[in-house]
Amino acid sequence: MEAIWSWFNPVWHKLRIRMAAGAIGEVISVDANFAIPLLDEKGRHRRPDLAGGALLDLGIYPLSISRFLLGEPVEVKALGRSTHHGVDDFVGGVMRHRSGAVTTFTTSIDGAPDLAARVVETDGIAVIPAPFWSPSEFSLTRYDESEPERIAAPNRGLALEVEHTMEQIPAEAKESHIQT
Repeated sequence: MEAIWSWFNPVWHKLRIRMAAGAIGEVISVDANFAIPLLDEKGRHRRPDLAGGALLDLGIYPLSISRFLLGEPVEVKALGRSTHHGVDDFVGGVMRHRSGAVTTFTTSIDGAPDLAARVVETDGIAVIPAPFWSPSEFSLTRYDESEPERIAAPNRGLALEVEHTMEQIPAEAKESHIQT
């Protein structure tokens, strides 16, 4: 099981259930960004010998929410730039999914965007506020100008994945049904 603890967050699960039920139509796109200024030139994020770079450390979260909500992509394109140390400091990309929905993502160890995620659908938009990888709520806004609906769920961080793992061990499960 991968250590993608956000897959166990109840907000992500509630959003996926609402999306499957067509709460705000058909998914057009998912957009997420994770960038924080990690400027220490000697820090692990800027060292290739320590697997530094934006994509491996921060970028996994925008990619993960997309995979969680839409499944595996069928096409991926990305562009980025590298530091003089040889690690990526910015990556932006787009992914297409079987449904036709598109994901856009950015990640950087030099920037500081809004750290939110958005799901644009034919009848409205869902917004997971910052930090989208560890939220305690999301909102659904329908294009008919009705008031946004706020959906909250408790966030217990890493504890949710740990509890799930502890349940899998006595069951001798080889994989998680949530994250493999």
